Amino acid sequence: MTPKLSASALTPIGEFGDQLWPCLECAESTPEGELGLRLATGILHALCVAPSIGTVELLPQYQPAGLPYRLDYLMVAGEKRIAFECDGLAYHGSQEAFARDRKRDRDLADAGIETYRFTAAEISASPVMVQRQAYEVIMRACGKQP
Repeated sequence: MTPKLSASALTPIGEFGDQLWPCLECAESTPEGELGLRLATGILHALCVAPSIGTVELLPQYQPAGLPYRLDYLMVAGEKRIAFECDGLAYHGSQEAFARDRKRDRDLADAGIETYRFTAAEISASPVMVQRQAYEVIMRACGKQP
């Protein structure tokens, strides 16, 4: 069974942590694990600021039904499904990879999944920016002003 983080304002912090570690262990690289940690911190921030947003889920290594892609993380907030991707140069640096990622983003959009991409360098150099963007995305997805 694939781990997931499912949290609301009523989730005890210890339970949140117990769910978080298996999610982070699914990461295929250090920057991808850092992305997951920053997304989880964004979730905590949103739940503290607006406890009424309900449950937010974070699913690592998620494969959407009917699509041949595996997402680094899928976040479900309100009615929104949002993919968060960590793009390193080794796998995403060529012209072919650039084209492949654009097609993937279109396919995901057609399936109702919005995509946010961060480079591995951004995640390492600006982790707070990643955390802030995750918080803002969650708030907007739940109809709240960030």
